[in-house]
Amino acid sequence: MDRDRAHEILEAFYSLNDRPGLTPQEAQAGLTQELLNLCGSIPVPEYGSITFVGSLPYGFAYPEYPSTHLFKYPDLGSAVVNGFAAEQQLQPGTGVVMLVDPGTTPAPEIKSAVDLLEPRRAFIRVYEDRGANVRHVSEMVEHFPYDLLIFATHCGDSSGYRQTYEYTDSEGLNRTVVDLAVGFQRTDDPEILKVGHFFRFVSLDGVDWTDRTAKAKLYVGEAVHDFNRLMDSGPSTFKYTKRETIDRVVGSSAMMMSDSNFIFAQHSIAGMGTPVIINNACVSWHRLAGDMNFAGARAYIGTLFPVTPIEASEVVTRILDTHWGNALAIALWAAQRDVYERSQRRPYVVSGVYPQRLRVERLDYPARIRKRLGGNLAGWKDMLAGLSKSDAKRIEAVEEIIRMHERELQHFDDVRNRNGTQL
Repeated sequence: MDRDRAHEILEAFYSLNDRPGLTPQEAQAGLTQELLNLCGSIPVPEYGSITFVGSLPYGFAYPEYPSTHLFKYPDLGSAVVNGFAAEQQLQPGTGVVMLVDPGTTPAPEIKSAVDLLEPRRAFIRVYEDRGANVRHVSEMVEHFPYDLLIFATHCGDSSGYRQTYEYTDSEGLNRTVVDLAVGFQRTDDPEILKVGHFFRFVSLDGVDWTDRTAKAKLYVGEAVHDFNRLMDSGPSTFKYTKRETIDRVVGSSAMMMSDSNFIFAQHSIAGMGTPVIINNACVSWHRLAGDMNFAGARAYIGTLFPVTPIEASEVVTRILDTHWGNALAIALWAAQRDVYERSQRRPYVVSGVYPQRLRVERLDYPARIRKRLGGNLAGWKDMLAGLSKSDAKRIEAVEEIIRMHERELQHFDDVRNRNGTQL
């Protein structure tokens, strides 16, 4: 599938409610037909299912069958191995659960998750209200060794800036325009904030980046790589020449926390783990499905277009209750049939290899968490010892990660000393 055409189809899903001259139902019908035209007739046997490989949510067009999706790029092999490995005998399942509810939208599914998973003896931690801030959630998403993560918040493309840069690349003079979305998080220093950036190229040498015909004739060369290298040097040495505010940075997929936007850009998650992620927010399939799978998520459930808090709660609660223990593709398919009945509306899509399911084993999950944290802490200390003293930014970042692991281990030690093994 042509990458630019796939992007256009995905954009049509995300802007489903804003298409002039079409009701959402008409827009859904049109997208269904477009996907069916791309796939043709697929002979699915009775009680069969479909695994689609590609960037598009083809399963939306086949609501009569359970389906799942795999991204061919950039790391199909790892996604397949991670999914099958997690379902082998003696693997821990999804017993360490993180729940995120910053209070930006009604989220009764968070309480339902606690009520349903506690009797199964899962280890549950809830980040809520002010505790669900960008710093705490970002640290947890990347470094805490969880098995299942559920977000319940707003998600969507953030407002931001359109910035023009002029620079000389390694092959000549270029002018580039990019869109920028930002998110902020606190640090231990009250005078310093961390700023997360999401850049989207708009044009290069005056050529619209979405104009496939014009871009095919444009020699890009090293222009984009050189731009990224210049950005790494910092804003003090590489500055824009023009800036304006825009309402939407396409593809930024910012998740709203209690204090700012969480813009996911991690290259690993769950302490180098392979968790299941349910992002119960509007348009949360956009960018995040592929990026979180690449970071290590063995399965990801997100939405293609806006959902109401009521339907969001009903779908996820059914996955955790009525359809618990089924393969994720079947659990999601059945939950949507329950909620939407004969309606064409099926906003949720799952990625990951088919035979994965939610399950909690009878394990000492706190002990497993401590072991994982301790092993990862040792690895970060080894990395710190090998860094050059001139790499001050990297040293500072690794030291902050080490402090986070030490705080977590101290917490587990303190609670164990107070309550024995009960946490």
